[in-house]
Amino acid sequence: MAVRFEKSSDVLATLNETVNAVFERFPSTIQKINEVEKPLNALLHPTANATQATQEAAVNDVYEAIIKAVMEGFGWEPPEKIGGETYDEWLIRLLSIFYLTFGYLCICVGLVCFIVGVLTLLSHKYHAGYSRLRYISIGANILVGLGIALLSTAVLTDAAATLDTTYWTLPGLTLILLALVVLQHVSGGPTKLDSTDD
Repeated sequence: MAVRFEKSSDVLATLNETVNAVFERFPSTIQKINEVEKPLNALLHPTANATQATQEAAVNDVYEAIIKAVMEGFGWEPPEKIGGETYDEWLIRLLSIFYLTFGYLCICVGLVCFIVGVLTLLSHKYHAGYSRLRYISIGANILVGLGIALLSTAVLTDAAATLDTTYWTLPGLTLILLALVVLQHVSGGPTKLDSTDD
C-alpha cells in the first residue's frame, strides 16, 4: 500500500529522514555527504527561480547519492556517470550489476549442486548398491542444480528484475539447499549389501 502525502513538504521531510537514516546506517565520507547535501538543500529551501526540471534533477541527485552510499556500505563499487548521461541511463547501468550478480549466484549454486550429485553418483560402489532413496537424493541434486543454473537465463528477460525485487530469493535458495542436505543425509542409511549381512 502506497503512502499518500498531503503536501509536498511531507514528501521532502520523508526524503530528508531517509537520507539521514541511510547515512547513519552506512557511514560515508564527507565528500559523499556533501554530494547529497547540496541537492537536498535545494529541495528543502527552493529559490524563486526553481523549476520543475531543476527539482526533479535535485531529487535524482539525492537518490543517486543514497544508492551509492548503500552500495558502498555493502562493499560494491557503483558506476560513475559518464558525460551527459541521464539518471535513467545511469540506473540501467546500475541494475546491470545486480543482474550480473544474480546470474553468477545462480550459476555457482547450481553447479555446486550438480557437481555434488554427479560426484556422489560416481563415487559409490556398484557392487554395494544404494537404496532407492539415495538415488532419489542424487537425482534431486542433479536436477535442482541444473534448474538453479538455468535460472541464470532469467537475466535475459524481465524475470530477473522480478526476482531481484522480492525478499524471497535468498531465503528460497537457502531452503532449497537445506532440503537437499536433509535428503542427502536421510538417504545415507545402510546400503542394501550392509543390511543383508546381519
